[in-house]
Amino acid sequence: MAPSVTRRQPECHSGRKHKAKGLCQDCYFAAYRAAHLGEKAAHNAARTPEFRAWMHARTRTTNPNYVGWRYYGERGIRMCQLWLSSFQAFLDELGPKPGPEYSLDRIDNERGYEPGNCRWATPMQQAANRRPRSTAVSVAA
Repeated sequence: MAPSVTRRQPECHSGRKHKAKGLCQDCYFAAYRAAHLGEKAAHNAARTPEFRAWMHARTRTTNPNYVGWRYYGERGIRMCQLWLSSFQAFLDELGPKPGPEYSLDRIDNERGYEPGNCRWATPMQQAANRRPRSTAVSVAA
């Protein structure tokens, strides 16, 4: 019979114990930011609306469990490899948001999140740049 081994659970920066399978959400994102940005930049960038827009776009295109996956990943909408691996490359291309009312927009909705196809857009620009909706055809009896 093999001796039993006690596994030590990782301890959270706040003193909480992590689940055996992984990190708490705060620690996961902190580790993710550190890996992609470096410690100091990661701490500061995570609080920016640009970082949140990048993370949400990344999630929409890579996570099949995301609620809107069928509108993005399932349709083949992807984020370019450079932006997937670097928030800084994303920020260098788009620059900071011009104001709080702006959000990330794909100019051509059939293409992905890539240089030359993304911009910060106002709600009015976003509304004018929608995919056509399919209309249900009713059959008269």
